[in-house]
Amino acid sequence: MTQQTNDTGHQIYIYFRYVATVRKSKPERCEPLNRQMTVRILRHEYLPSLHRQKTEKLPQTRLRDEINLTLETVLKEDIKPLDSTKKQFLICMNSLHGNLKTNPFKLEMKESPIYCGDIPPWKPLDPTIPSYLVPLKVGKMEGRQLEAGYAVFPMPKEKTELSVKVYNLELRSEDRLHLCPRKTVLSVYKVFSWAIQKLNRHYTSMTFETSGTGRHSAMMDLDLKLEFRDDVPHLLLVLPEGQLVEIIPAIAVTKRGPFYITRPFENDINPNSDMRWRINYSMNEEAIMRAIATGDKLQRLNAAKLLAYICRKEWQLRYITSYHIKTVLLHESDFEIDSTPRWQRFSMDDCLKTLIRRLQDYVRRKDLPHFFDEDINLFEHIPNRAFTFMRNALDRLLREDEELARVVQRTRLPKIVY
Repeated sequence: MTQQTNDTGHQIYIYFRYVATVRKSKPERCEPLNRQMTVRILRHEYLPSLHRQKTEKLPQTRLRDEINLTLETVLKEDIKPLDSTKKQFLICMNSLHGNLKTNPFKLEMKESPIYCGDIPPWKPLDPTIPSYLVPLKVGKMEGRQLEAGYAVFPMPKEKTELSVKVYNLELRSEDRLHLCPRKTVLSVYKVFSWAIQKLNRHYTSMTFETSGTGRHSAMMDLDLKLEFRDDVPHLLLVLPEGQLVEIIPAIAVTKRGPFYITRPFENDINPNSDMRWRINYSMNEEAIMRAIATGDKLQRLNAAKLLAYICRKEWQLRYITSYHIKTVLLHESDFEIDSTPRWQRFSMDDCLKTLIRRLQDYVRRKDLPHFFDEDINLFEHIPNRAFTFMRNALDRLLREDEELARVVQRTRLPKIVY
């Protein structure tokens, strides 16, 4: 390697790469046959000892101070499923996997469960309860789309081994022509109950890894709960240490998603429908969210959490949910995901204002398209009158930094009761 300096003052490092071949007659000798040169120009000024890009420290402003103080409150109040709960669930599912595959009901459940993310498109039963999709197959059926985001699965009138493999479960809707999501939940409950009973007969304890305490064994005491909320069935797996995990039956369109699931949306057209299945892109959304978190060191993710917190506190923005903000973040990051250290170029206040501008644009259009399906308008359920309040509130936030700082501070401070 040699070092040179070009006319612009940039340092040029010239690398010589040797491509060697090995001859069969003399394997111990490698001669450089082709000589290739690669030139890399260092376009940034680097600190001499740390070898990191030099950046200027941002000046302190009232807005940045209020954002930092409020963000501490937001992160403290941010309740999400524990990693230990998710790890224990996966251990339990690995133990149940063999029994689920060989269940006597012939309900095919061979695929691994899929985490729905911390912000699913429905209101969680509890913020600490993680939700997992459990892919299943009931035969060769083709779905038929209804409105955007909904589909039905017609079932043949006659049961044949090629069409419907499930003989011992009642899965048909009231019209006897479609796959019923409610009855599918009840059927999965039967399959899991059988698998758990069989597992408990053979094993008495299970080993877990927990942070801080290391490995320990817990009694094999898996259980199932079937709860009905607003007449919608929810299947909950009770782990040996008492944690709850929601299990959602799903039918895969492809192995990489999307899925059609039994769980209604937060603002579902008909949550008690006897035949409607809802589309879900949790696997795809989580992959992008991980890329965003890795690409900008949680900068935009924290800005999105702060904006969702503001929307919960401000009555004019009460119709904006966390999933709406997540969708806005996905749209904003669609053209911004890269491998560069973006936190060196965008400050937290810039990220927050960027998301507010994007949200403002969708509110003005009264249309927030789903990131993966633009035919789905996530604002469809919001009354027209509410858009006026939301638009005015967002306009004030972007009018000047002082107004945004006052709102950020107001959401952090407790309300005064007279």
